[in-house]
Amino acid sequence: MSLKKKVAIKVLPPSLLQGDAAVERFRREARIAASLRHRLITSVFALKETTKLLFFVMEYVEGRTLDAILHDEGRLSIEAAQAVLGDAMAALAYAHRREVIHRDLKPANIIVDVEGMAMVTDFGVAKVSTVQGLTTTGSTVGSPKYMSPEQWSGKATGLSDQYALGCVAYELLAGRTPFEGETLEELMKQQLFDTPRPAGELRPDCPPALVDGVMRMLAKDPGQRWPSLEAAMTGMGLRTSAPDDPVRLQLAELAKRGHDVRALPKTPRSPIPVSNISLRRESAGPRRARGQRVVLWAAAALVVVGAALIGYVLLQPRATGERVKPAVAAIEVTGAPTALGEGERVTLVARATDVGGHPVAGAALAWSSSDPSVAVVTQDGTLTAVGNGTTTLTASSGGQRATFIVTVRPVTTAAATLEVTPRAARVAPGETVRLTIGARDGQGRPLGVRRVSWTSSAPSIVTVSPAGAATGLAAGTAVVTASSDGRAATAMITVLGGEPASLEVRPASVRVAVGESSQLAAVARDANGRSMGRRRVRWASNDPAVGVVSTSGVVTGLAPGTVTITATGDGAVSARSTVTVTASGSTGTAVLQVLVQPWANMTIDGASRGPSTRVVETLTAGVLHRLRFERATYGTVDTTLTLRSGEQRLLQIQMKPRLP
Repeated sequence: MSLKKKVAIKVLPPSLLQGDAAVERFRREARIAASLRHRLITSVFALKETTKLLFFVMEYVEGRTLDAILHDEGRLSIEAAQAVLGDAMAALAYAHRREVIHRDLKPANIIVDVEGMAMVTDFGVAKVSTVQGLTTTGSTVGSPKYMSPEQWSGKATGLSDQYALGCVAYELLAGRTPFEGETLEELMKQQLFDTPRPAGELRPDCPPALVDGVMRMLAKDPGQRWPSLEAAMTGMGLRTSAPDDPVRLQLAELAKRGHDVRALPKTPRSPIPVSNISLRRESAGPRRARGQRVVLWAAAALVVVGAALIGYVLLQPRATGERVKPAVAAIEVTGAPTALGEGERVTLVARATDVGGHPVAGAALAWSSSDPSVAVVTQDGTLTAVGNGTTTLTASSGGQRATFIVTVRPVTTAAATLEVTPRAARVAPGETVRLTIGARDGQGRPLGVRRVSWTSSAPSIVTVSPAGAATGLAAGTAVVTASSDGRAATAMITVLGGEPASLEVRPASVRVAVGESSQLAAVARDANGRSMGRRRVRWASNDPAVGVVSTSGVVTGLAPGTVTITATGDGAVSARSTVTVTASGSTGTAVLQVLVQPWANMTIDGASRGPSTRVVETLTAGVLHRLRFERATYGTVDTTLTLRSGEQRLLQIQMKPRLP
C-alpha cells in the first residue's frame, strides 16, 4: 500500500488450513514461483502466514487468460499463435533449466498482457525435478485435456510440459483441443492410445514446419518428442517477437478487448471494516443508549469466547492419549498390468500414504471399475478380466485416488493351418520379396494377426527379416519357413544368376609396364543392368606377345604395345578391357584431339568413348594406337597412329553415308 502498487493475492482457503499436505503444497508453490525470475513468468513477492490466513503476494498482470481469448475468438492467427507459443516455450525452457516442471500447463495458466506478451503463471502443481515432491506413485496431477500419457501414471518430466504445450498449440491453430472426450475415462483413453487428427487438416494455411513440430510435441512416446523446447523452437522456426512487432499489437488488442477494468475497493485501514449498521437511539437519552451498547458488547464477547472454547475442545486429541490419524495425501498401487487376457486374474496391492510418504494405518481402500463388463476388482484387490475392451480402475481413500487403465483382449485361438504368400518367388541378387502369413482355425475360418518367426534354410543365398522380407544374395534356392502356434509353412525362393545378360570387365582400360601386372575383375549383370556379383569366367588376350592374362584375371605386360582382354562365362561375352604395355621405365605421353563430322561412336584401343564429335585423349607415346569410328547407315572408319613424346596431334574424320 505504501508503494501504491497493484498486486494479486492468492489465499489458501481457511478450510484447508487443517491439512498439512495442502499447507505444504501452497508453501511449495510460492517458493518455486519465487525462485523463477523471467519476464514471461509471473513473479511472487512474499509469503505471509498468520494464525488465520496463509497467502502469498504475486505480480498482478493486466490482461486476459488465453482460454478467455480462445472462448471469444475461437482460434488465433498463425502469427499470433506463433508468438504465444514462442513466449510459452521461452518461459518453460527457462523453468526447465532451473529444474522446475510446471505439470499443469493449459490456456487458463497463460495470460496475455496488455503489451501483447504471453506469460506463464500458476505453478501450483509444479515440482523440482531433483527433489522428492509431495506427489507419490499412483497420484495424478494436471488437467486431463492437456496431460501427457506418462503423466496419467504420475511420471512427469519436462517432456510432459512439452506435450501439454503441444495441446495448447493445437488449440491455438485448430480452435479445438486434440482430444474431446466427454468423460475422464474417455479422455484418458484418447491421451494414451489415440492419434489426433493432423492440425494441418483443420488449418490448411498453417506452415508445414509448424504443423509437423506441433504433431511431434504430441508424440505418445516421450523419446519421439523434441529433445528440448529450445530444439523445438529452432526446428519450428519460432522466435520471441520484439515488443514493437505488429503481432504484439494484435495480441495487445485481444488482451484489452475483453479486459474488465473495475474500480477496486478501497483497502480498509483496519482489519475490520466499519459497519454500516447504526443502532437506533431510544428517547430515554444518551445514558440509556450507552448502557444498551455495553450489554450488547458483553453478550457478543461471551458468544465469541464460548465458541472458541467449544472449538478448542472439539479439536483437541482425546484425553485417553489417542493420536490424531494423519490425513491421506496419496495412494500407491503396485502390480497393475496394462493388458490381460479374458479370464486372467492378478492381485493388486494399494496403500495410502501421508505427506511424508509413510503408510497411513487403518486407511480404508475402495476399488471401482468404470466398466465391470470388461474387468472387476474385489475389495481385497483381486482383479479379474471379464470381457474384451478397456476400463479404468480406481483405488480411493481419504478423498485421494489413483487410476490406471487396463485393456482386456480375447484369448487367441490356436491356428490349425498356416499359409505363406507367395509360396514360390524368383528374385535377382539384391532384390526383396515381401512374404505374408495367413492363419486358419480348424473350420477353415481366417484368424487375425499372428506372432510369427521366420527362418531361411540357406542364409548365404536368401536372408529373411522378422517382418517376412526375403532378400536374395547369391544364385541358388532357399526354403523360407514361417512358424506360429506350433505350426509351420514354407515358401521356395529362387535367386537368379545362372545366365547373366552381360559381363563387365573392370577396369575398362589399364596401363602397365613390361614385366608388370594388374588385376582385372568380371562383374555379371542381368537384363535390367543390375549387378549379379562376380562370376567365374574364362579370360583371353588377343595378342599374347604383348600381354597375357591368367585364369584369375591377372594381366602381365610382355612387350610394348596394346592388347585387348575379354572374359567369357555362362554364355555371355564381356566388354573388352584395353591394356597398354609400355617399355620398362617409359613415361612419355602425347595428346590426341579428334574431330568427327558428323558424330560417330568412337573406340580407341578397343575402349569405347561413346557417341561424340570431339574427343581429347592423353595417350602413351611410342605405342601403336588403333582407332575405330562407327555409325548406322555410315561407313566404318579404321585407322592407326603412333605419337611422339610430348606431341599434340589433331585428327579429323569425315563420316560418309553408305551407298544404297
